[in-house]
Amino acid sequence: MFIELGLTEKEFFCLTPAQTFIIELQNKRKNEHIWVHTRQILAMIHNRTMGVKKYLRPEQIIKLSIDKPVKYEEWTRDEALDLINKWSNKN
Repeated sequence: MFIELGLTEKEFFCLTPAQTFIIELQNKRKNEHIWVHTRQILAMIHNRTMGVKKYLRPEQIIKLSIDKPVKYEEWTRDEALDLINKWSNKN
């Protein structure tokens, strides 16, 4: 796995789980953006071909995780301050 992320074994094992997750997510997003370009070209070829009766959107050809909108949990001010205090007390 660390080879796919461009890391040496030593670099990989020095990372925290959170850092590993972020690097893995970044690598996944980079690969998905390549697929975005690929499916746009496929859709363009399909839609410009003579005799095509049904127009296709790129998202209909290949579904990617970046197509879904990201939902963030909203916190109240009190909840946020409570989390900050808990985190501060641990450190």
